[in-house]
Amino acid sequence: MFIPAYEYFQETPAWSRNVAALERQFDQICGDTFCEGDFADLRSLGIDCSVDPAAKTIGRCIWTFAGTDPVLDPATGRFAVARKIAVCPLPFAGAAAKLAGRLALDEPLMDALRRCL
Repeated sequence: MFIPAYEYFQETPAWSRNVAALERQFDQICGDTFCEGDFADLRSLGIDCSVDPAAKTIGRCIWTFAGTDPVLDPATGRFAVARKIAVCPLPFAGAAAKLAGRLALDEPLMDALRRCL
């Protein structure tokens, strides 16, 4: 039986801090990498993982993003808005305790995001 990581790590402040730090890292590099082109306002909606508390292992993790591309019709003043939602599988596995302290925007994670976004 799996539970959300935020429940499993509720007594571990490192989890929330590391997720927030990872999202800040993404925001810092976004403009030069993933946020070029049509969806320049791509935003993180959050990182979610499942944890098997009995085995103390990670099941799966995803990082969800959303962005828009508004295009103005100069004749009417109205906008047509293209939307993008991406649910990116993350390459996290193994012991839950290691994940809580290891979240970093490293090469395996960057590769996963490049494939997804």
